[in-house]
Amino acid sequence: MDFEVEALNGVYRGSIPFYLKRKREENKKIIYLTSSEKNMEDYYYSYLMFYGNKNVYKIGIDSFDEREKKWKNSHIYEIMEKNEDYIIFLNIELVIEGFYKNFQHFQIKKENIYSFSEIEIFLESGGYIKEYMISKKGEYSRRGD
Repeated sequence: MDFEVEALNGVYRGSIPFYLKRKREENKKIIYLTSSEKNMEDYYYSYLMFYGNKNVYKIGIDSFDEREKKWKNSHIYEIMEKNEDYIIFLNIELVIEGFYKNFQHFQIKKENIYSFSEIEIFLESGGYIKEYMISKKGEYSRRGD
C-alpha cells in the first residue's frame, strides 16, 4: 500500500472534519492521526454528526490489554484491505506506545571492547537477518575476522 502523508499545519481544528470530507470525496483512504484521545473523539463525532458513519472508524486507547491491542491492529489491517474508501481516526499514542515499549538500543563507545557475538545477538533480537551481502533494510553482514 502506498500512502500520501500530509501535515495539517495551519488548519483550524474546527475545520478538520470538513477538510477530511473533501479529501474523502477525492476517493482517498484516510488515516487521521490525532495527538490525544480527546481530539480523536472530537473529530470523529463531529464527522459523524455532519456526514454519517459509512466506513468511519475510531480506534483509540480503551485499555492497555495486549489482546485488545492485537485485535485493534488486525482490525486496522482488515479495514485497510477493503476496496472502499474509509476514514480511520487513530490516536497516535496507540501507535507509538508499542514502539517505545519495545525500543532497544545498543551504544558503542570507542573505549569499550565488544564481542561480535554480543552485537549479533542484539541485532537478531531486533529482527535483523544475517546475510552475506546486505541488500535491504533489516539485514546485517559480518565481514572479516
